[in-house]
Amino acid sequence: MKKHSVLFILFLAGVLILSACSTQTQESTPTPVVAQSNTILTEGRLKPVNSMTQSFNISGKIAEILIQEGESVQKDEVIAKLENSTETALAVARAEQEVQAAKQALDVLDRTADTNLSQAKMDFYLAEEQLDESKEQFDNDETEQNEIAYEMASAAYQLTKENLNRLQDGDGIDPDLLNAAETRLRVAQLALENAQALLDAYQLKATMDGVILNQNIQVGQLVSVGTPVAEIVDFSTWVIETDNLTELEVVDIKIGQDAQIIFDAMPEMNFTGKVVEIAQQFEEKRGDITYTVTLVLNETNQNLRWGMTASVTFDRND
Repeated sequence: MKKHSVLFILFLAGVLILSACSTQTQESTPTPVVAQSNTILTEGRLKPVNSMTQSFNISGKIAEILIQEGESVQKDEVIAKLENSTETALAVARAEQEVQAAKQALDVLDRTADTNLSQAKMDFYLAEEQLDESKEQFDNDETEQNEIAYEMASAAYQLTKENLNRLQDGDGIDPDLLNAAETRLRVAQLALENAQALLDAYQLKATMDGVILNQNIQVGQLVSVGTPVAEIVDFSTWVIETDNLTELEVVDIKIGQDAQIIFDAMPEMNFTGKVVEIAQQFEEKRGDITYTVTLVLNETNQNLRWGMTASVTFDRND
């Protein structure tokens, strides 16, 4: 009996010693620290630097398409035209005629300024002589007839004097006539601008330089105001947008820094890009807070296509 007790005690002591050694070993083992990588790897998508949807400002029927899908276009170049009414074209023609007539009226005032001033001076001198004569006659013979003649001469003198003063102030042009002629021209020009704007609305003009894409119109088709009929895309420069950089990563990226870019479709080629924009607004994706970072591609290639995916590698900034 004693023998079994001794063995049990020895066994229990052994277990306690092993347990103590195991605890000591676990407590003394340090937790490994994972070193942060010096680079950030993310995905991006290729897109042109700019694109704009094109639409008419009025409803109508397509009469002509001047630039087809895939062709280049310059800003303000006409892409397509709507059928316009005869009244619209006539309104422009009438407005142009009125502008021309108003300009001619102003030109007449300018060309006759010297003559008008000379005539005004002559009228004033004659009226002054007539006033002196009628005053002398009235002083010599104060009859009612001479008095009336004197009053008429005085009134004529006053009118010619005022007219001369106005023309002298206006360098030979009556200010009232000049104001009326200038007002007529302004009104005519405004009417022409309005008529021309209406006529221009029948034309779809390019809002930027680029290439026509997504053109979905044909001659004879009815289109509504604001309905997209084409898109102009600027392929002169490419940008990469990465939209899955987390809040922990985006703080280590700066405007102006370069990044390495490898497209999935061309893994053998290395491209670089420069960071031009870091979004201020966040997005939440799968529980992560992410920010869009935009880079401008430093190189181009004829095989690049809108929407291509690429891996983008950033160096962390301290």
